[in-house]
Amino acid sequence: MNIILEGEKLTLRKMEQPELKNIDTKIMLSFDFYIAKYKDCEFILLEPTKKECNRYRLTWYSNISKHANDILGKPVAFLFDNLIYNDENIMPNNRGVYFIYSNEYAFLPFLFEEQPYCVRRIETNRSCL
Repeated sequence: MNIILEGEKLTLRKMEQPELKNIDTKIMLSFDFYIAKYKDCEFILLEPTKKECNRYRLTWYSNISKHANDILGKPVAFLFDNLIYNDENIMPNNRGVYFIYSNEYAFLPFLFEEQPYCVRRIETNRSCL
């Protein structure tokens, strides 16, 4: 999977099970965990293992994000192929859920100090790892 944000490719490394110690089993089965690096910032990127994982409520994603952040000590974002939330709903009510949406947008405010809550256009070239 290749994700290019503002002209720079994210470095991704799939996390191994020993690195995920204390992460809830249901969460580990529902998502693949990656360490992503953009410039000097590392964060955790969670990709649903099944398409139906995209159908959870925002509060569930928020709880997962908080749980993973507390244990792993890094900001957490989700990689979605599709969103069931419309733009008007997810942005003002995102509840701390940061994401990369398919080939189109990234909402990663922890990466951008000048305009943290600006939605960024991205380029992706997804392929199997």
